[in-house]
Parts: sequence; C-alpha cells; structure tokens
Amino acid sequence: MSDAGTVATTAAWINTAEYKELNFARKALVINPTKACQPLGAFFAAAGFEGTLPYEHGSQGCTAYFRNNLSRHYREPFPAVSDSMTEDAAVFGGRSNMVEGLKNAHDIYKPKMIAVCTSCMSEVIGDDLKAFLDGAREAGSVPKEFPVALAHTPSFIGSHITGYDSMVLGIVEALSAGRHREGEPTTKINIIPGFDPHVENIRELRRYAALMGADVMQINLHKTFSTPHGGGGPGAGPVAVRSVLEPYLPVPRLVRTDDGWRWSDAYPHSIGRVRAFHGNFGMHVRALAYMLALGGDGLTKATQMAVLSANYVRRRLEGAYYLAYPGVCMHECVFSDKGFEEFGVKTIDIAKRLLDHGFYAPTIYFPLVVSGAIMIEPTETESKETLDQFIDVMLGIAEEARTQPQRVRDAPTHTPVARLDEARAARRPVLRWKPPVAATEGRPADSAPE
Repeated sequence: MSDAGTVATTAAWINTAEYKELNFARKALVINPTKACQPLGAFFAAAGFEGTLPYEHGSQGCTAYFRNNLSRHYREPFPAVSDSMTEDAAVFGGRSNMVEGLKNAHDIYKPKMIAVCTSCMSEVIGDDLKAFLDGAREAGSVPKEFPVALAHTPSFIGSHITGYDSMVLGIVEALSAGRHREGEPTTKINIIPGFDPHVENIRELRRYAALMGADVMQINLHKTFSTPHGGGGPGAGPVAVRSVLEPYLPVPRLVRTDDGWRWSDAYPHSIGRVRAFHGNFGMHVRALAYMLALGGDGLTKATQMAVLSANYVRRRLEGAYYLAYPGVCMHECVFSDKGFEEFGVKTIDIAKRLLDHGFYAPTIYFPLVVSGAIMIEPTETESKETLDQFIDVMLGIAEEARTQPQRVRDAPTHTPVARLDEARAARRPVLRWKPPVAATEGRPADSAPE
C-alpha cells in the first residue's frame, strides 16, 4: 500500500468506534519529557541575543509557565512579557492587545529588540503578526527602525526545537531587513573561534558550506593567530577545496610516506605548478605554532580578549567619533570622519596626526561602504595600557579637529619627513632604496627616496 493510502486508511480508522474503545482502554501513556511546546523554544532562542525581550502574543498564563521553566534552567529570574489575551481577544482577534503590549514593553523595559512569538490562542484564530506589527508601528507603539522579530509558534504542532528555529529565523529577518543588496551576494563568513565548545560542530560548518555551494574555502591569516595585517599575503592562508576539485590542485604536493614526508608530482590532472606555490610558508608555520601553543582554552581566551579590546575601544571613543555601526561589536569597531566635515578634517588627517604621537594609523577608508572609515582592530595582543594610550591620543585628536583643525590638517609635524605626495608614490613607486645622488639646482634627484 502506498504512503498516501496508508495515511488515508489510518485517518479513517481513528474516527471509528473501534479506535475510540481501544484508546480509552489504555492503562499507560508514553510521554517524551524532553519535548516542550514551540513558544518555550522561541523564548530560549531570544534569550541568546543581548537586550532582547521575549514577548508572547497570547495569554499571561502561558508566559508564566515559560518563565518558570527558564528561571529554573538559568537559576535566575527570566524576563519575558505577554499581551495578556483573554476570551474576547480569542473571539475578535488580538490586534489591540499587541499594539498596546508592544508600546508598554518598549517604553517600560527599554529593550534593544523585542522577539514576538505566538501561543495556541492566537494561532487558532489566525492572528497576522506582520499586519499587527505594521499597525503598531503606525500607531507609534514602537519606532519605525526598532527591531521586532516575529515567529509563529503554535503549541499544538512541533516542539520547542521547532519554535527555537522559527525564532532564530525571525530574528535574522528582523535584523537584516532592508540590508539585502540584490546582485551583491556576500562572499565571506566570519567564524569567531573559541565560543563553540563542541568540536563536532566543525562537521556541521562543513555541511553548511556544502549546502551554500562553496567549492573553495580560504582560511585567511589576517591579524589572526599572531599573523600581521594582511598575513604577509595579503590574505595568505591555507586553501581547502571539495574532494571533487582535489585532483586538480597544483603540484608539487607534500605527502606522507613510510620514510617521512616528500614532495610528489604524481597527479596527472593537476593544473601544474603555480608561481610561489609554497605561499608565505613561514606565516603558516607561525600561525600553526601559535594555535598549538595556546590550545583550545588559550584560543578561546585570545578570542575573548580580542572582542573585549575592540569593545573597550568602541565604548571609550563613541561620542568623540561617529560610530558607523552602533552597539556591541566583535573583533573590530568602525568609526568615520563624519562630524568633522565642517572643520575641514578628514580621515587621512587623523591618520597622519597619529604619527606625531607614535602610533601608526589603523585601517582607514575600509570597509568601502563606510565613507571615511576608521576601522580599529586591537586583536588580543595589546595591553590595556597601550589601548588607553591610543584612546587618549584619539580623543585628543578629536578635540584638536574641533578647536585647532589646521594643526590636524598639517600633520605630521614631528616625523623625519612631512606628509608625502601619495598620488606620486602610487604613480611612480620607488620599491628599493638607492643612495642619494647629487642634487640639481638645489633639488633632490628623483631617484632619491622621499
């Protein structure tokens, strides 16, 4: 019998008197104690995002049950709210409850994001969360740009795992709304090491890469694992490919034999040799040695220090400089020269003024999507004393830009040479030093370094 036939037969049988009699004659019932309802999983997912307030579009009793479970799990009070739907809302719909509830949740608790899920009551009557949210924004319950994640989580189907997945999707959609650029797919994924304690998840990351159609993955050594800016490449690092591409990789390849390691060219489908096929080998060895020296716990600590350092810089400089992406950052924070235009000071001037104080400038004019970007990545290697010195200098330059802008525009003034002609350096680069030659008419020769 086909699957469709089995389903139809079973559906007809459960409505018979025979099934009813057998059902009520049972002496025991098997219950899965690890299976909870969808909204509980949605609350759990929302708790993983800083400053997010879980919000149930449903009855207050359900929310109390979820709070009780999660408070016991976390061993501390678990914040969550509902819009207290009652019998009248179950009949006429809960739009007014949600409009008023979102306003109260936003104004009283001041969260960074609200994550809305549903209960059985609102799902039975078919409340449209998206339409209700649009109405709440029009009524001024929440600001137009304030993130509100939505997830339909009916308790009568699925489990807490289903609700968890639905809420994560809703949060991703809420935070990415309006930021998608058609025709500009991203080509990068940042994996922050050390925060996932489960090594087996590496297999899952590989599966994700395969699902996305990734054939090649370049593990970039760029200010990571004790490598310098650009990794000596720029962008040096191991390149991994799917097995279908393995036969075509360049030669020679390092292979293990009974006698040790040796180079091998025995790959008939290889594309052959490529220039500098070893890459920046020393940088790879350095990164590997760093990882082996630190171990798993050490890499976790290094990652935490890098993220902490970036957020320390962000927190102390925001206000003096325009922060391109407000909120907590990961390993880098991005400011810009916005606000200094009226004083005629640009990012390049700030970078040159840093030289006067003994600091080489951080990455400037990148990312390209931020006009006048100043991207600061302190990594895990800088001490708090060094960070404080750098921050104090940056604060001083910001003050100078507003009160003595000409001093910033003239920088550097305390270095062996003044500001160089960068356009000329790009058009006529001098890539090796030559001893100075006799000057002509009192001017240095072109071949002398500037």
